[in-house]
Amino acid sequence: MSSKKASPRTKASPRSKADQRSGTQTIERAVALLREISARGHFGWPLSDLAARCHLYKSTAHRILTCLVRERMVRQRPDDRHYMPGPMLFELGLSSLPERGEMQHAARSRLVTLARQTSGVAYLFFRSGDDFICAARVGTAKLEARALTIFPGTRRPLVLAAGGAAILIALPEAEARAIIRRNLANLAGYSEASIPGIHRMMQRSFDEGFAVNLGDILPGVNAFGLALRDATGAPFASIALAGPARVLPLERLDEIRRLLQATAEGLQAAPV
Repeated sequence: MSSKKASPRTKASPRSKADQRSGTQTIERAVALLREISARGHFGWPLSDLAARCHLYKSTAHRILTCLVRERMVRQRPDDRHYMPGPMLFELGLSSLPERGEMQHAARSRLVTLARQTSGVAYLFFRSGDDFICAARVGTAKLEARALTIFPGTRRPLVLAAGGAAILIALPEAEARAIIRRNLANLAGYSEASIPGIHRMMQRSFDEGFAVNLGDILPGVNAFGLALRDATGAPFASIALAGPARVLPLERLDEIRRLLQATAEGLQAAPV
């Protein structure tokens, strides 16, 4: 009985491997561009600054951005041609992670109460890897006019806000320390970033058991934060409170801790 010889498995050619890598690299670059554009959704990016931020040649960034504009994931503001988030990003987000959207909606009324009780600006942050994303911001009209630069959609390294510090100190210490090291190594472009100030905020926060920023990141602005945990106990979000030091002085620390705890407990107990 004759046996049929198995045909040898076809090997990928060097050319096809290069094509695969090229395609993957293009996707990675597109994602990097989208991440940075979304981080400055209120302000946008000029092409040269955006390309430099993503470590790309201007011609490469422009080619990818042209495609993203065509697909409505990115748009250009008419007056200055800055690149901004496009409507397709919003449309895609409508059907993804509905539980996050429900929590964002549920948090707003509780943050309004917190802001009124303290005369501060209250926030909801979600963790995104080594960064945080601002999901909600509420506060008095007087404070909204101040230069508190975190708005819904803002993405920053976790070490650059009390809400991020709250998430860090709720993580296992080794994981938190590793993220802090990575954050500190990637602070180029954040003019308000003070390395000694970040260290002071983080040490104080570890000591207090919740995030306490006494003008460490932005002089004259105090901020406080508490992590929200999921069903497994892992921190996935935080609530934070910020305002001028005269409005939220150190003397109010116990009151602020109590109000943050009550807000967090109410939010985590609410059905979403």
